[in-house]
Amino acid sequence: VTDRPLLGEIIDDPDADKNRIIVSTKPRSPRAESFRGLRTNLQFLNVGVKKRVFVVSSSRPSEGKSTTSLNLAATLAQTGASVIVVEGDLRMPTFAKYLDIEGGAGLTDVLIGRAELVDVIQRWGRDPYYVLPAGRIPPNPSELLGTTEMEEVVETLRDQFDYVIIDAPPVL
Repeated sequence: VTDRPLLGEIIDDPDADKNRIIVSTKPRSPRAESFRGLRTNLQFLNVGVKKRVFVVSSSRPSEGKSTTSLNLAATLAQTGASVIVVEGDLRMPTFAKYLDIEGGAGLTDVLIGRAELVDVIQRWGRDPYYVLPAGRIPPNPSELLGTTEMEEVVETLRDQFDYVIIDAPPVL
């Protein structure tokens, strides 16, 4: 399909719905190891670049992009790098449920000027792992993600964190 190299392959787990952040709950499992392999391969991309932004997407909903984003961010944070994972899927937010965090305010509120980034970013766990949930579901998610405000959010986060992982909406 493409001439690009394969960066990683995540082992399928029929119980993934019950154990979303497997790198924290079962760190010695083969699935957790596959997320660490993906992390290592991403670290070799653009060697020398200090601040990196990665977008995780899929073709359709429910293919595991949010689980991948959250586990990838966790593995990067476990190395001591500061990481923020941004919930960019404004139509079907899941981070609050998966991480048991407050999801009432987030990226949407920042983009429309109702909140400041510092007020909606949440730390998760003991590692330097931060989460920016989607917040409320807007009537115009695609338009919000294409604004200059979104570009400014990404640039601000790039300046503050070693890695920015954006959990994007599915492309179809």
